Amino acid sequence: MKKQLRTVLTATSLIAGITVFANDSTRIAPGDIKVPDGFKATMIAQNIGKARHIALTSNGTIYVKLANPKEGKGIVELKSGSTGKAAVAASFDNYGGTGMAIKNGYLYASSNTAIFRYKLDEKGEVVNKSKPETIVQGLIDRGQHNSKSIALDDAGNIYVNIGAFSNSCQIEDRTAGSKGMDPCPVLDSAGGIW
Repeated sequence: MKKQLRTVLTATSLIAGITVFANDSTRIAPGDIKVPDGFKATMIAQNIGKARHIALTSNGTIYVKLANPKEGKGIVELKSGSTGKAAVAASFDNYGGTGMAIKNGYLYASSNTAIFRYKLDEKGEVVNKSKPETIVQGLIDRGQHNSKSIALDDAGNIYVNIGAFSNSCQIEDRTAGSKGMDPCPVLDSAGGIW
């Protein structure tokens, strides 16, 4: 368990090193991240794009979901090298987004409108990067709070966050003094877990 936690923490530091900024937009170095005794934060990859989520296989392959595609690719596959740094093994698919998870031999990834899954082989590598299976489509994307985080349970369910396309259901969105609507019409299809 401790080894798995170290792997997760090290992989998480990948995101911290790429995307974590202080309030004054100063980049936070891995050494600035506070971790419990026995753990450390290490930069394992840089300049791969704006990372949103990561998923780790039991073989140590790291999949990074980018907020927006970089050079037309929205998922980055990293393999660890002998120096403790990771190298990009592959980049694939053309959508950005947030959600990513590994469950029962599949890599799941979401765009802002759909959820896909990719079969993994025994090495934890995606079998066919160019042909994911679309398992959910037609999710709402109205340009605000549109990322689709996902979680999977052991009963075969997928939970998807559908962000509200309004900050506070105002009559005139994001307008000072505009009152909120009651009932809020946004809540029939967004602003919750589906």
